[in-house]
Amino acid sequence: MNRAERRASRRNSGSSAASATSADVPDVPKVVIGTVHPGEVSMSMMASVMRAKDHMLQYGIIPGFLERRARSQHVYKARNEIVAGFLDMDADYLLFVDADMGIPKNTIERLLAVAHVDDRPIVGALCFAQREVGFSDEDYSSRFDLMPTVQVWCVEDDEVTSFYIVEDYPRDEVCQIDATGAACVLIHRTVFEKMRAEHGDHWFTPLTNRPTGTLFGEDTSFFLRCRELSIPVHMDTTVKTSHDKGGVFLTEQLWDMHKALKA
Repeated sequence: MNRAERRASRRNSGSSAASATSADVPDVPKVVIGTVHPGEVSMSMMASVMRAKDHMLQYGIIPGFLERRARSQHVYKARNEIVAGFLDMDADYLLFVDADMGIPKNTIERLLAVAHVDDRPIVGALCFAQREVGFSDEDYSSRFDLMPTVQVWCVEDDEVTSFYIVEDYPRDEVCQIDATGAACVLIHRTVFEKMRAEHGDHWFTPLTNRPTGTLFGEDTSFFLRCRELSIPVHMDTTVKTSHDKGGVFLTEQLWDMHKALKA
């Protein structure tokens, strides 16, 4: 059986992450971890990814690794380069993990157990982000809000103008959404292949919001292309991550505290 036949066999057999013996290894999905970073990574990310890789060795899923350094305005280029490199490899899934994320050691196993090449080719973990909501001239401080990266599109006059955050997201279950970030998301190679056929190597290249004239973020642009190609997006909110913002870790527990303070 050649490499293409092995890949087709793996796709037809689904994406279960059940325990495998060495004889089963050719049928187990292969995962590559992709990380965009500014030249350094959080200890949370380094330690958790190392544990995740060690944990998956027992299943025969030996992750590859791709990384690109990028400043904020060039993140999309780095993500595009990682995808292009991934498509040159004999692998089934690309797991984007940002350089400031902490993930459970069994993240790969759990996301693979949910993923399916046709029904759930994209599965994200539960992540949280922060956004600046105000600034004080008096003490020269910024105020930030916390939000889950669980998003659905807001459509006006048949034009996607923005997205909104689902604050009351489904707890501890797999749910279909329209978009998330790229902080911790598992994506099957067929998603990238479909986009390449339609748009070339511009998976994360920012798109223009035509009504406003502004650019969408690189991750939002990716999920807009998914929407255009009718590629479903899911999230497993049982897979909970942390987001290191300079010693403040954005987690579901912090989100619950944040909501209670706002109530």
